[in-house]
Amino acid sequence: MTKSPIQVPEGILFLNLPAGRYHVSGRYEPSVGCEWERVIEVQVLPGQQTEATVSLEGVEGFGPWCGRAVGDKGRALGGGQVMAWMGEHGEGALGLRGRCEARVEPDGSFALSRVTGPPVQVVWDSDKPSPTRMLKGALGAGTGEALVFPPEGGALKGRVVRPDGQPVGYFEVDGYFPGNQRGEYVQSVWMNHTYQWVIDVLGFAPALVRAQGRVGEEIQVPDVVLDVGRTVQGRVFARNGRTGVPNQEVQLVETFDLDGHRSNRPRAARTDAEGRFQFEHVAGRLQYLRVDAKDQGTVLQALEPDASAVRLRLVPNAELHGSVTDGARVPLAGVGLHVRCEGGFKMNTGTDQAGLYSMNIPGDRECFVHPVVTPLNVRDGHLPPPVSFSPTRVRLAPGSRHALDPTPRQGAASLKVSVEASLEFVTAFVLPGDVPWPRSPESLDALIRAGFNPEDDDDGFTPSFMWGAVFHFGHLPLGHYTVFIRDAIDGADAVLRMPVELTGTDVHIIRSERPGLGGGRPYTR
Repeated sequence: MTKSPIQVPEGILFLNLPAGRYHVSGRYEPSVGCEWERVIEVQVLPGQQTEATVSLEGVEGFGPWCGRAVGDKGRALGGGQVMAWMGEHGEGALGLRGRCEARVEPDGSFALSRVTGPPVQVVWDSDKPSPTRMLKGALGAGTGEALVFPPEGGALKGRVVRPDGQPVGYFEVDGYFPGNQRGEYVQSVWMNHTYQWVIDVLGFAPALVRAQGRVGEEIQVPDVVLDVGRTVQGRVFARNGRTGVPNQEVQLVETFDLDGHRSNRPRAARTDAEGRFQFEHVAGRLQYLRVDAKDQGTVLQALEPDASAVRLRLVPNAELHGSVTDGARVPLAGVGLHVRCEGGFKMNTGTDQAGLYSMNIPGDRECFVHPVVTPLNVRDGHLPPPVSFSPTRVRLAPGSRHALDPTPRQGAASLKVSVEASLEFVTAFVLPGDVPWPRSPESLDALIRAGFNPEDDDDGFTPSFMWGAVFHFGHLPLGHYTVFIRDAIDGADAVLRMPVELTGTDVHIIRSERPGLGGGRPYTR
């Protein structure tokens, strides 16, 4: 792929492609709601122009392909829409494939206008808040047969009311607005597990809800009765414990979200000229107050459920400095250094033209330094990073200075992890050795901070939701590793753990289902 393909009269021109084998696809819309695609493989030779033709000539297809969507109890799934796939859609698949979508009538019937062959997968989506249902395998002749869509998930249904019992028309559930004037909302359930979510309403304390969800069931949870909460006043002091620190952001963070995996940002207040701050409508549960005062220091302090006044004293930072080279004392400019510390503190900097860097990090906190090299951009081309780094653990005394000179890891093996999901939901990380399952969400967060991150495949112009969840780990020494795949789903994480032995220089490939749909271990967020 290039950043700027050029449209020419006879087709599309891709410039400056490195030599190698490429997949080229061509698409065609034979009818409303349907799209056909053929994928071919092309060998690009160095210094030469290669021509490729993707032809759909002679492909006639047939249609309409008809069916009737019903649930597992035989009741029609009326309304909504279906989307069907034909052919092989897996990563690296070649040949002819297609996709069609159609509206579903009240009696569950639908018609796909023009298919390339019998569908191999059909997904039904309701117009109402309800989990998606999927059907795979042999799906009949397309003459109107009933297609049974078993429930893939479940639902937790709730309602938000004021102290007087009246429903709330405007509220947020984990940062999104359900838009229901009756105060009703639905949380999707993808596995049997305890889920939790936070409900925010202006003028009231955020409410934390926990409920057990079960696949295939719609469960009504008790009403959320709002409470105005309490007022908390505080003051941020410098390291001497006497001087107030003005104009600093103070965050009020839930205990389960210190590492910031949830979509909604923590509540925040700003200190005045004397370092004072105030939060209204604070819930009566344990939370944390966090301040990152940049050059002046940091603090993370528990806020007890009944506390109404607090003093926060900054802990001085430590200075981390050094140089980044290619391992042969050649400096690397433009290398990012991402530091991830316990308590959710995050810092970033980069090397200058001489490969040097300097940054402040929290004192007396475990941190991991992740050097990151972005992909090479050669004119319109896009090449993978030339080197890879492993993270380094540091814990520095407040006020100290420490030199760290990261060098690339030297290994001949590489690992590719491919997940049947979109990149916006799924992440993967690798740790050397045999790493056991984390015992808690906090232990999982510690592994995420310490793990090898995948190489940056961002080409600078493709949105993340259009990327498949494919993760590359390069330059790995031979040996034993543990791969973790994390799926961020509503109110929980689903995690898969996979031991892997790298014994050769070939690319080791792991293919996995999405953890939230394929046996992942749940962790409540």
